[in-house]
Amino acid sequence: MAVIRNLVVKIAADISSLSKGLQTAQKKLKAMADSFSKIGGKLTAAVTLPMVALGAAVVKTSANFEQSILRFRSVAFGLSPSAEGRQR
Repeated sequence: MAVIRNLVVKIAADISSLSKGLQTAQKKLKAMADSFSKIGGKLTAAVTLPMVALGAAVVKTSANFEQSILRFRSVAFGLSPSAEGRQR
């Protein structure tokens, strides 16, 4: 197919309202991201840190309980904790 003529088209548009809208959207998204960041910090303080403290308390209580059981067995059965392992 032969080309008879080239056609050049220039399109111009006023994008000032589009630019302004995009800037507004960017500001709103930044405000929302800042809000999410604040919520994350509050959740860390209100949920995560207490859960870590609870986990530490559980581990400590478990260790104390185990020590109490060993002491009870040594008193009740007259075995030292090291001798108890040989009795089993």
